[in-house]
Amino acid sequence: MPLASHQTEVTSRSIVTTTRQWVMLIAPIVLIITMIAVFRSFVALFGYPLGYLSSFLVYWIGWCDVLPLAVVSPRDVAALFAEVCSIGVPERSTASC
Repeated sequence: MPLASHQTEVTSRSIVTTTRQWVMLIAPIVLIITMIAVFRSFVALFGYPLGYLSSFLVYWIGWCDVLPLAVVSPRDVAALFAEVCSIGVPERSTASC
């Protein structure tokens, strides 16, 4: 049985790759291509120190803030930074820690 390009056969089940998964699979390639272009063009436009630092600003805002929030909901991102008790289970209140 031929598989569609977005499916992978695992024993008797098939797993469908979601759009979010595809975005995260191609993100490293797109990141490298776009950041090379941004670094080169910003340094050409603004000169060495300002263009270089401005490029990092684009990287931090676009790739470190916008992409994770677009792929994972803001609530899930906040949960990554939730306080963790000593046993490693996230707790809503610190009274039980």
